[in-house]
Amino acid sequence: YALKWLSKAHLTDSYFVDYHMIKQNCLRGTPRESFLWPIDITSEYESGFGYVMNLIGSEYISVTDVLLSRVKVSLRILIEVAINLVNAVRGIHMQGLYGVDFHDGNIFLNPDNGKVLICDIDNISTYEHFANFAYGMQRFQAPETVISYRVHNSLSDCHSMAVLLFMLLCRSHPLEGKRTFHVVQTDDEKMKMYGSHPIFIFDEFNESNRPDPIIQSSTIELWKILPSYMKDLFYKSFSQEGLINPKRRPSEIRWLKNLIRMRSELIKCKSCGSYYIVADPEMESVCPFCNFRNFFPLYLKLKDGFIIPEKGKIISNIQIGLMNYEECLNPYAYIVAKQNDDKILGIKNCSNKPWEVYKENKHTIIQSDKIIKRSYT
Repeated sequence: YALKWLSKAHLTDSYFVDYHMIKQNCLRGTPRESFLWPIDITSEYESGFGYVMNLIGSEYISVTDVLLSRVKVSLRILIEVAINLVNAVRGIHMQGLYGVDFHDGNIFLNPDNGKVLICDIDNISTYEHFANFAYGMQRFQAPETVISYRVHNSLSDCHSMAVLLFMLLCRSHPLEGKRTFHVVQTDDEKMKMYGSHPIFIFDEFNESNRPDPIIQSSTIELWKILPSYMKDLFYKSFSQEGLINPKRRPSEIRWLKNLIRMRSELIKCKSCGSYYIVADPEMESVCPFCNFRNFFPLYLKLKDGFIIPEKGKIISNIQIGLMNYEECLNPYAYIVAKQNDDKILGIKNCSNKPWEVYKENKHTIIQSDKIIKRSYT
């Protein structure tokens, strides 16, 4: 365990609110395992107070290391990281909480499975307007928070979350382009960049802040291969309408739905081993990294998009229209393979209801935990 000490000398007049807010969070318990949530809290002392939390495991690395390319993480893992981040935000909002201090320095990920840990959660609260929002970095705050320094709610959380998702998938900040790279970063300039006059680097109507072709060349290439349904969410988040009107920002469920679709349409190139998103499963797919032509003899059509069957892939409830907030990420089906023969695939029923399968005028019932088999030729 670790003890985080909050010195009274560094707190504002809302010190009393901070103590009781964190004490309440200790009692309610973590909304998601992705948070380094307070486990217990000390008494109040003249010098301050502290709270106990779990340590970050050695298997986790900082998101900053990934963004700076110190550690290479595959697109498959980055999508899992994105899903887990959105689900964490959804978890606190479902409990009527908000105020996540999102930035790359306080988020850690497991490069083997995409699990995340979010620390520095001192500000998570039920209060919509609280005076102690001295925390946070302007780069990740919503424009309305940068301007007012006190307004923070679930909609501003969604902006911060979208900034991190863009940085993970495109390796640049969405509001930092050629307009911002070549000016001195004074407080007034930062207010314009992130608060009063933010401009998305891929804004559909304003090209004044496009990515620098040298500094951000990788961002330009990554944006080109990003699926259109993901681009649409970033357009909605960072268009002038989304930046100025918080209610126009995509919800967590919209992000989850599209990220899970992205996971389903992801494949590993048979030549170079890179992961990328397939646009059309009925056609040969050219790998954007090595130009190898991948072909898929089998795919499953879903309500939105499709899934390239591979051992271990998941079809989630949300992909077939089951939108229960608590269960939408639960697996509806798994893609499984015959032992020692990955060409014999099956779909395992992970739901709690039997499936009705119709094929060539034959009607079959597939009970829970049973498998439909299919040869992959």
